[in-house]
Amino acid sequence: MGKRWLYFLSGLLWSFASYKILGKGLPALMSCHSWWVIILCILICAGFGRMFRIVSTKYIKRIMDLPGEKFAPWQFMSLKGYLVIGFMMTTGIVCGRIPGMPDEFFASLYPGLGTGLLYGALRFFGAMIKAL
Repeated sequence: MGKRWLYFLSGLLWSFASYKILGKGLPALMSCHSWWVIILCILICAGFGRMFRIVSTKYIKRIMDLPGEKFAPWQFMSLKGYLVIGFMMTTGIVCGRIPGMPDEFFASLYPGLGTGLLYGALRFFGAMIKAL
């Protein structure tokens, strides 16, 4: 597969993660009526947006710099990237299963994380369009 497909797969992976996280975070945010949770969510969104801009730029450059024309589907990310994803997924699953975890946790963290991932996904799709 070519580089455009690697950009597409990256965007798809990040979009899926965003969808799953926003699916849990947005209902929690909508049911929460604390002003401080909304402010915290906005700050977290800004922080994750900045972080995922940096990370997506790094992986877009990685794909761009790959030598050759044909690539394996898993080459859009490094081994370290896959390990970070595994760690984040495990942490999210564990936090979601802790009894008594307050909705404010999910209402403040998950929408910001999901929005940041969606922003990164859109950057991958933009790189795919530029590569046409």
